[in-house]
Amino acid sequence: MKTLVVYLSQKGYMKEVSERIGSGLNCEIHNLADGAPALISEYDNIVISAAIFARKYPAKMAQFCNNQLNLKRGSHLYFVVGGFEKDNIETYLKKSINQDILTKTKSITYAGAKYDPKEHKTMTHIIMKFMQGNRFVNETAWENIDSLVNSILESE
Repeated sequence: MKTLVVYLSQKGYMKEVSERIGSGLNCEIHNLADGAPALISEYDNIVISAAIFARKYPAKMAQFCNNQLNLKRGSHLYFVVGGFEKDNIETYLKKSINQDILTKTKSITYAGAKYDPKEHKTMTHIIMKFMQGNRFVNETAWENIDSLVNSILESE
């Protein structure tokens, strides 16, 4: 089965997550910041990877999912979501992604989060720094990512 991982990453963590998925599945990965991938309808499995930030799913990824994600019949859609709002990821996805896309989703996987206050300078990041405290946070959820990879491999 042909698989594509489409990701969007502000500080590199979701890129790291996506590369791990791509390596485990031996598949293509595509950075949405470089534009929408071509011929998405050729893929059997599509993994969408982005993080909730400031209680929002990235608008660029939501727009891609809602307007350009043409799934072929029988294909599987997976969301991988990072961020500090672990218990609310489905709520934020429902606010951003059309219901018809979400009903086609096979699973939503929590990817964990990384936060380094030294890297954050914008106002949003200053607010995040206030919320998380002035501390480095590394709450990676590699076991969830590896479980997703194994699940996809078993379904092939």
